[in-house]
Amino acid sequence: ENRGQCRYGGKNNKGQHHWLELDNNPSDNYLAEFEKEKIIYSEIVREPQFYFDKKTYYAEATSFIMTGENLKFLLGLLHSKLITYTFKTFYAGGGLGGQGYRYKKAFLNHLPAYRIDLSNKNQKAQHDAMVQLVEQMLSAQKNLSAIKSEADKKHYQNIVTLINKKIDALVYKLYKLRSDEIKIVEKAT
Repeated sequence: ENRGQCRYGGKNNKGQHHWLELDNNPSDNYLAEFEKEKIIYSEIVREPQFYFDKKTYYAEATSFIMTGENLKFLLGLLHSKLITYTFKTFYAGGGLGGQGYRYKKAFLNHLPAYRIDLSNKNQKAQHDAMVQLVEQMLSAQKNLSAIKSEADKKHYQNIVTLINKKIDALVYKLYKLRSDEIKIVEKAT
């Protein structure tokens, strides 16, 4: 009777195991995390797949969520070439089939994510610049998904590519990479 499908689904569901349940007994606190703005990501990927969600989507098996502060800033970092290169090189635990890799939570927790100090005027400006680029990216991707014309698709794909380059340049600056280090990252990604 204390299992989630019984507690939330009524007495007629005793003993049933639904395909849609999040776990055997989801707590209200756990379920509340899905109601927040969050980043949803897939565990097994060929490229970074982090999605910003403010519509209360629920992640399914082998998909996970991140909640907290500065999510758009973090989204920019996670999609950058530097963080992708760092993760694949030092944390992914080897490739899956030569092209894929796993974003395991244990490894993501150890990524050297840039910690922004919003009370520092310079870092606040960098944060705001990243958030602005991420918002432009989200808008361009939304437009891209709704477009039917091939010419318009190409236009928005070019915008996405340009925004990605700006995000990468900002991340290189945040981490104070030298030009020779940037070349290593660019060549590997």
